[in-house]
Amino acid sequence: MGRRVGQRESSCADVNGRTWGYGRPCSRPVLPQPFTFDDAAFARAVESLCESREEGVGSPDLAFPSFDHAVGDPIEGGAEIPSSVSVVIVEGNYVIHWPAVRALLDEAWQLSTPRSLCLDRVASRPLPHLAGRPRSDYVARAESNDGPNWDTVYMSQGDADVVLGGGWLGA
Repeated sequence: MGRRVGQRESSCADVNGRTWGYGRPCSRPVLPQPFTFDDAAFARAVESLCESREEGVGSPDLAFPSFDHAVGDPIEGGAEIPSSVSVVIVEGNYVIHWPAVRALLDEAWQLSTPRSLCLDRVASRPLPHLAGRPRSDYVARAESNDGPNWDTVYMSQGDADVVLGGGWLGA
């Protein structure tokens, strides 16, 4: 992103809600679900980010967790948002669902993809713990775990400023 915001050149960074997961093992059997994330800590981090942007250039860079699927858990301090960044994209399935986070966002955009397509894509991902098992096991896992996630995200559409969908999302 290289357009001007106000009187300064904009730059862009990404903050991912996935990085505020409680990690494994979680006391609950299904991952990820809204209850497996520390939404209060995520809201505090986004609020700190907003405050540092208001203070402007010269405020300290902020460390955030990162996430690597190979590791499977959040990596504390794995990403840094420089104070020079003027546009921050906050992403994640539940950022609109969490009122404390949603209240901090200037705009909320949601991608809307049909449930069947989402679950088919999830069931097509290779999962080490299901290696060698029939596709029906992948489909069952997607339906029992990711189906409720899709339902939660879908129910949050009314809190989005813009909902994007259609053919370009593979529908």
